[in-house]
Amino acid sequence: MTITTLLRGVDEHGAGYRVRLRFPGRTRPHTETGFRTPDAANARVLELRALRDAGLTPAAAPVEITLHRAADALLARKRTTVSRKTKRRLRQSGIDWWERALRPWREGEFAELPLSLLRRDRVEDAILQRMLAAPKSGRDELDALKATLRHAGGRGARFDLALLEIERPALTPRKRIVLNVAELELLAESAPVYARQMLLFKGTVGNRIGELFTLTDDRVDLAGAAVFIPAELNKEGVDKWIELTIEEVTLLREQLLARAAGSSHVFPTKTGLTWAGRYGEFHKLVWAKACRRAAATWREDQDLPEDAQTPFDDLEPHDLRATAATLMRDAGFSREQAAARLGHADSGKLLDRIYDQGDRRARMRKAIDALAPAGLRATLAEPAPRRSITPAAALRRGAERLTT
Repeated sequence: MTITTLLRGVDEHGAGYRVRLRFPGRTRPHTETGFRTPDAANARVLELRALRDAGLTPAAAPVEITLHRAADALLARKRTTVSRKTKRRLRQSGIDWWERALRPWREGEFAELPLSLLRRDRVEDAILQRMLAAPKSGRDELDALKATLRHAGGRGARFDLALLEIERPALTPRKRIVLNVAELELLAESAPVYARQMLLFKGTVGNRIGELFTLTDDRVDLAGAAVFIPAELNKEGVDKWIELTIEEVTLLREQLLARAAGSSHVFPTKTGLTWAGRYGEFHKLVWAKACRRAAATWREDQDLPEDAQTPFDDLEPHDLRATAATLMRDAGFSREQAAARLGHADSGKLLDRIYDQGDRRARMRKAIDALAPAGLRATLAEPAPRRSITPAAALRRGAERLTT
């Protein structure tokens, strides 16, 4: 007969076995009874230890909950409570992020499964497949799943703790695509008429797409050549004014006259509604259409086959932010000036590393030709001082010339 050694925290209790384990913050040990075999009790105490090591606390009795209900509970918390990090409620952009990241767990193939039935291998395979199609979204969704499980675990739900050990895949930064002026204009010309000014504006100002979707009349100062983006509508979380060029002010004037009647948004949909919350529709009705048409025109102009690569093939809306950054630097804006206009708070480090894709040798040649065409020594050399001659010395020299 094999005798099973009882682990620490397990003891005999009545006709079966009991598990007792202390958790931080609790005055009394967490206790569970009714285990018929020592192996079952030992297995449970190991689960509880892992739960404690993960910083979670079990309820008095296990709670059975489906994944979609757990995700809904986390989302409700995010919408209503104060962030531990910022000590403020989440802005709408933060809530939008959680809604996107939680969508597969609220609506996907695992949504109706109880947390206790989620298997690491199936979930991990699904996340890896998602990463192949959309790396950033896949990683965000994994983070949201782990947050859901931790939140549910803190309320007593049981799940396989191995799910929290799924590794967060590293992302290979995508190199931004940058259009030149002619390509930017071709993209805008290829878009539906009501969206052309928005693409041109984004391609030189560099606003995030959400800032343009939510831009309203009251935050446009045409006389002062600037637009205002409040803290709650931008990623930096601070109020910012963006100064505009004459060209951009002209675009705004044209847009305000051409947009759908009755709209208070500067860049609305064809019927005057806001694009906010309709990014998928924008991508389908405006962006994908503009890229497809621009690519076809570009191939035709270059006399290239239909499968030839173009600058528009993998273009994303955020690439117009990189386009604006590069055009500003090519035009002579300093790194700090371009970063401030984009709203970066790091004085240009992110701009240099990701957004600016310009020809830096060409810029340097332009700067040399403009600032030091004859060289630095020639440009900075002090002119030789002219020797002064007193009247007496001048008369003496003249007399010397006459006698010789």
